[in-house]
Amino acid sequence: MASEGKTVLSYHDVLLRQSELTILQSNQWLNDVIISFWFEYLQHEVFGEFKDVISFIAPEMVQFLKSASPEFSANGCPISVDEIKSMLEPLQLSSKRIIFFPISDSPINSTSVDGSHWSLLVYLTQSGETNATDDSIQQSSSTTLGRFEHYDSFTGSVNHTHASAVRNVMSSILITGSFLGKSEEEEDDVTTSHTLMVEMECTQQVNGFDCGVHVLCNCEAVCRRLLMEDGQHITQLASLDVIKRKRREICVTIGTLSKT
Repeated sequence: MASEGKTVLSYHDVLLRQSELTILQSNQWLNDVIISFWFEYLQHEVFGEFKDVISFIAPEMVQFLKSASPEFSANGCPISVDEIKSMLEPLQLSSKRIIFFPISDSPINSTSVDGSHWSLLVYLTQSGETNATDDSIQQSSSTTLGRFEHYDSFTGSVNHTHASAVRNVMSSILITGSFLGKSEEEEDDVTTSHTLMVEMECTQQVNGFDCGVHVLCNCEAVCRRLLMEDGQHITQLASLDVIKRKRREICVTIGTLSKT
């Protein structure tokens, strides 16, 4: 759904219009503008003290990343990894401990981030896991530099394929510079660790329209666990009760920010 209507808030790189409020106040699928806004809000307000070690990738950039994957590129001619690196360079991802990618099942030839389902892909570096209390995300090898985790509120959806495409592209970027002083066998170990994507347990949606809300709640839950050492399970931090309240919370936040 395209963003339209009068402007209600300009926040960092995001422009919210009346159509976004309409979506939030109804049972519609969250669009990329709302996802981008909340990511900006988390980056600058909620987890502002950690902004040097976390990064939230905008939906339109994630859509672009898929175009560098052969299986999703238009006409089978993927954008080069060097082009992707150049576009991502200002984000300084090599210094980040946690990177969030909102995944949609939008086709690569779409002019906007449309589709029918959102999920969340998270990249964790080894240092990004030092505050984790869940054994399932501890490193098991000294050569492991990080891993990808996929949180899908509709387990088994086609988003696994889309997340894998982004994982494959980002692996070749995040791995750059990691081979210095390593043998060929060690390089293979590093590549394997970077291409690993684990499907994580998370709260499952009970309707056909709140997948985007689940993404935002799971994103916050991961931050609270890893950055604030909250020992609760992801399904507690992003429970159905939390998810049911999120649309109103976003609306209230927009209203508050529009008055400042």
